[in-house]
Amino acid sequence: MNTLLEIDTIEKVSSYEILGRNYRDERTPEPLIRKFPLSLAEDFKDEFTDIVRDISLHGETGVSFLTCDRQEYIYIYVNRGEPPEKLVLIKGVVDEYNLEVVRGLAKIYDHQIRLFDTKERDILTRLNNRQTLSSTFEQVLDFYRNNANNELNSYIALLDIDHFKTINDKFGHLYGDEVLIHFANIMRTTFRHSDFLFRYGGEEFLVIINQTDENGALAVLERFRLAV
Repeated sequence: MNTLLEIDTIEKVSSYEILGRNYRDERTPEPLIRKFPLSLAEDFKDEFTDIVRDISLHGETGVSFLTCDRQEYIYIYVNRGEPPEKLVLIKGVVDEYNLEVVRGLAKIYDHQIRLFDTKERDILTRLNNRQTLSSTFEQVLDFYRNNANNELNSYIALLDIDHFKTINDKFGHLYGDEVLIHFANIMRTTFRHSDFLFRYGGEEFLVIINQTDENGALAVLERFRLAV
């Protein structure tokens, strides 16, 4: 998307992930927003957060326009019906020629996301797969390198389903697959949207619990254990 900054009438380009709704209060539709480069905080805010929130609640997928406080924006919104949704917010205006450039880049962006889903998500559980762990871990390390004064930490936990082989042997692999899917869904509803969830392999799963202390990490793991 850096290509967009070569257009003179574009002032700023910002990319976001919209991770889902606030798990602490299911009655509210408040989305959780993360910006690139990686922000690990659940309460992330910047100058465009309110606009991004409104788009996530009311915006249309594809390339669209909006005006806020007399400032014009273009946005590229990709929503495939599962988190994370993707949003590129462009501050500025473009002529018809450059609008076609934006639309062309939007198609490329959409194809890249499709490729990511195919390559880097576990096909059964839809969690991140093991191949994405190294790159995600590097992003987390970069966050702490760039935020040296940050007082919180990230923690890694490996989760394993006990006696899973017995389930497969007794009930069959289709039943075992349902257990894996159910386990992954419990992870999604228990851990925070700012945490990173992986299927590590077989019946093993891994979670990176971000921006907390040891007591906070233990508390969320205990909440998960009780949910299982």
